[in-house]
Amino acid sequence: MTEANHFFRVWKWTVVGAVCWWALGLNLFIFHAVTLYLFIRLIFVSNTEDQGVVLMPSFFLLLGLFLIYAFSILIHAPTAEGKRVVASLYNLSFWGVGLMLVVVLTNAFELKDIRSLLSVFYRFAWLMSFLVLATAFAAFFVHQEIAIKTPLYGLTDYLGKETLVLNSLVMKPLHWDWFAEGLRPRFMALTPYSTATGGVMVIILLSLMTWAAVERKLGHPVFLFLFIVNFAGLVMCLSRTCLVAFMASVIMMLFLQRRYFILWMLLFLGLLFLAMPWIEGALAWLLSAREGSTTNRLALYEYSLEQFEGVDWIFGFGLKERDASAFSIPIGSHSTYLSLLYKTGLAGFILFLILQAVLMVRWYGLKNYVVTQRNLFLFWRGLGAILFAMTIWMATDDLDAPQLLAFLYFSWVGLFEAFHLNVMRRWVSWQQERKRDDTSFVGGLSQS
Repeated sequence: MTEANHFFRVWKWTVVGAVCWWALGLNLFIFHAVTLYLFIRLIFVSNTEDQGVVLMPSFFLLLGLFLIYAFSILIHAPTAEGKRVVASLYNLSFWGVGLMLVVVLTNAFELKDIRSLLSVFYRFAWLMSFLVLATAFAAFFVHQEIAIKTPLYGLTDYLGKETLVLNSLVMKPLHWDWFAEGLRPRFMALTPYSTATGGVMVIILLSLMTWAAVERKLGHPVFLFLFIVNFAGLVMCLSRTCLVAFMASVIMMLFLQRRYFILWMLLFLGLLFLAMPWIEGALAWLLSAREGSTTNRLALYEYSLEQFEGVDWIFGFGLKERDASAFSIPIGSHSTYLSLLYKTGLAGFILFLILQAVLMVRWYGLKNYVVTQRNLFLFWRGLGAILFAMTIWMATDDLDAPQLLAFLYFSWVGLFEAFHLNVMRRWVSWQQERKRDDTSFVGGLSQS
C-alpha cells in the first residue's frame, strides 16, 4: 500500500466513523487529531523520500486568513476574558485544520480514487438513513427532547458548559422547535446544532447523487430509498438556508452541464421574472416560518456591524465577545462571512471572498477539460455543487464551530485542488504525447 493510499484510507475511515465519534463524544478533537497526524506524516514522508509537497492556491489563501486571524487574536487577547480567548483559539484551530487538510488531500487524492471516494458517502448515506428513520420513529412516540450523555461528558467539568461544548458531549438526535406556527420535531446528529447537521445532509445528498450518476444507478430503488430518507432528514433539520442551498446547487448542476449555458441561464432568469409573484409569496412564508429566528439574526447582524470603529475595520476584534443583555450568543455569530468580518476585519473578510471566487472560477475553468470524459465530468459537476452549496450555507452559519462539517468542507476544497491538479497534469501529458506523435509523423515523412 502506497503512502497516498494510506492517507486516503485514514481519511475515509474518519468520515465513515463519524457516528462513532459522535456517540463517544470525540468530536471536540478527533478531526483535529486525524488531520494533524496525516499532515505530519505527509511532511515526514516527503522529507524521507525527497519528494516535494504540492501547494495549491487555496492553501496560500487559507494561510493568509489563518495568520490574519491569529494576529487579531494576539493583539486583543490581553484585554479579553480568558474563556473568550480559549473559544477563539478553538475557532482558529479549524482554519489550521483546513490548511492541513487541503495540503494532505491535494497530495493524496488521485483520479482513480473517484469511485472509492464516492462510495464513502454512499456508506455515509446508509448510516444517516438509520439515524433519520430512528429519529422520525421516536418523534411519533416521544414528544420531548432526547438527550444522551456520551462517555466523555465528564469533560464539561473542565471545559465548561458552553453550547458548543455541551452539544458536542451530549447526543441530541431529537428536540422540538418552533416552525410554521407550531412545535415540530427537529433532527440533529453528528454536529453541535441542527443547521450544521443540515449542512452535512446537503453534502451527503449531493455526493450520493454524484455516486448514483457515476455508477449509473439514478433510477435504482436503493438510491431512491437513500435519497428520499436523507432528504427527509434534511427537511427535519428545519434549516431554511440548507434547503435553499441544496435546491440552488441542484439547479446549478442542471444548468452548468448544458452546452449553451448562457442561453439556458437567460431563459431561467426570464422564468424567474415571470414567476416573481409566487416566489415572493414563498419567500415571505419561508421567512415567517421561524420569524423569531429571522428577526434575531438580522438584529445580531446589525448590532455586530455597529461595533466597528476606525482601525477595527482593518483586522477586526479577533474574539467574539458576549453581550448577555442583548443576545444569548456571541456577537458576530450566525454567518461565516459576518463572523470573519468581525474577527479579522476587511483584511480577512476580503481574503475569504477571494478564496470563494477563486474556487468557483477555477472549478468552472475545468469544464472544457473534463466534458468528454464521463466520470470526470460527473465528479466535476458534483464538486461544484458542493462548493456552491456551502457558499450559501455559510451566509447564515459559522464554519469554524461544527467539527464534522468543517472537516468535510475543507476536505472537499482539498479534493477539488487534487482534482484540478491531476486533470491538468493529464491534459499536459496528453498534449506532450500528441506533440511527440506529430513530430514522429513529420520525421517519418521527411525520411521517406
